Amino acid sequence: MFEQDFEPLVEERPGLGRIALIPWDMETFGFGVADFVPGETRSVAQSAPLIARGLERWAREKKVELVGTTLDARDIGGLSLFQSIGFVFIDLTLEVRHADLKTARRPPADGTTIAPATEADLAKAAEICKGIFANGRYHADSRFPQSLADRRYQDWVRRTASPGNPQTLLVVKGQDSIVALAIVEIDGQKGYLHLNAVAPEWQGRGMGVSHIASVLEYLGSRGATRMDSKISAANTAAMSVHARFGARFEKPRVLLHWHAPWAEHLTAAGAPSAE
Repeated sequence: MFEQDFEPLVEERPGLGRIALIPWDMETFGFGVADFVPGETRSVAQSAPLIARGLERWAREKKVELVGTTLDARDIGGLSLFQSIGFVFIDLTLEVRHADLKTARRPPADGTTIAPATEADLAKAAEICKGIFANGRYHADSRFPQSLADRRYQDWVRRTASPGNPQTLLVVKGQDSIVALAIVEIDGQKGYLHLNAVAPEWQGRGMGVSHIASVLEYLGSRGATRMDSKISAANTAAMSVHARFGARFEKPRVLLHWHAPWAEHLTAAGAPSAE
């Protein structure tokens, strides 16, 4: 369901990197977006013009308006290379690792419950995702329409109900309402937290800590021995919550976006968003 069909950016030079459309995001946005996985930047440093031409050719052919890529944050040369061909800095991300769910510390019970969402929960869960995110690959891009960035998360929530989707939408309930949600996936003993959110009216009341505790408990009860995730380094509140449960933060990566010169759906650079 969430697979991409990567191909060489430049057919005769496959070592320069691979590129693919992001079909689920395109379904939400109504225009083309793509991911580019660069080759070894040290070996392609002299090929910036070729990458730039290949990127524009491919994006025009596929009617793509935005291409994202990520680099190791320590790869200063690679960062300079991609900035020279028009990529701009969007975010710095960190991988989160809860290495042992058996030893993760738990806060006192707060009366909430966590369980897979029912069909009746989907509308409220999607509503929670509207307007509460400030981080993420599209929310962090000042040129990207924020209403579409919100809709991406709302559609993500709805897609968890699709047959064959390996991801599960969990809802945390308290006082007969959804107070938080999470999208998780379990692969053997590895759990992954794709998305989590606390309802606006419950923010600032300690629910973030309780919510992560509930997710860790749920995954552990289903056989997972560890949980991984990814967060923006700008989201210090989330980092503090994960750190409370002994998480490690690894593999800092820089997220970059290339905006097509012909983009029709992106706000002009430096102009205020109309969203």
